[in-house]
Amino acid sequence: MAKKTFLNLPEDRQKTFLDRAFREFTLNSYDDASISTILKDLGMAKGSFYQYFENKRALFDYLTKQVFETKYQYVMAVKREEYDSFWKYSRAMYEHGLGFDRDHPLMSNFSYCLNENMNSPTVQETFLKWQKEGFETIKTFVKAEIDAGNFRDDIPLESAAMFFMSMGKQIIDQLRMTNLNDFKERIEAGRPLLADGNEDLLFNIVDQNFKLLSAALDKK
Repeated sequence: MAKKTFLNLPEDRQKTFLDRAFREFTLNSYDDASISTILKDLGMAKGSFYQYFENKRALFDYLTKQVFETKYQYVMAVKREEYDSFWKYSRAMYEHGLGFDRDHPLMSNFSYCLNENMNSPTVQETFLKWQKEGFETIKTFVKAEIDAGNFRDDIPLESAAMFFMSMGKQIIDQLRMTNLNDFKERIEAGRPLLADGNEDLLFNIVDQNFKLLSAALDKK
């Protein structure tokens, strides 16, 4: 993670450094991303980096943590009690996720490209950690719906939660297959992936997936 030297920097200097790092790890796989390139573009000496982070992996982990914590603030601002169904609640979380994409396009691009790094042995541990935490969060949501009598209780909790987790990846895969060239152009330009033009496509796919899942999970 970040050292105190980095955390003590003014916020604008931290942001300048992190923005350039997000771009490097977005446009390149973890193994191909270059700390030297980041430092060269910022006009920094190599020794300065090691005052900020222990190594490349520490920087990557810090970037990943920043993305998940920032996006979490957006989606968790949605309150279940404000919606009369789980599916309206879940759709609202996707709407708030668009806010994250619009407000933090470099983070959003980085998050989208994280899957490119899943096969790197160096960072697989990080991905497994975040996947496990995400799965536990989804289990909590699903269990609450089962306990409230909204979801069937004859489907194992773990299986139902895995359906939801897999659905998130499936939605991204559908978006990528449908709009691959646009995604590439947006990433190269550092623009939002979904906000400002792809909202209708996103929610068409989201609604289709929710229709399938609700048919399987809703208690009749």
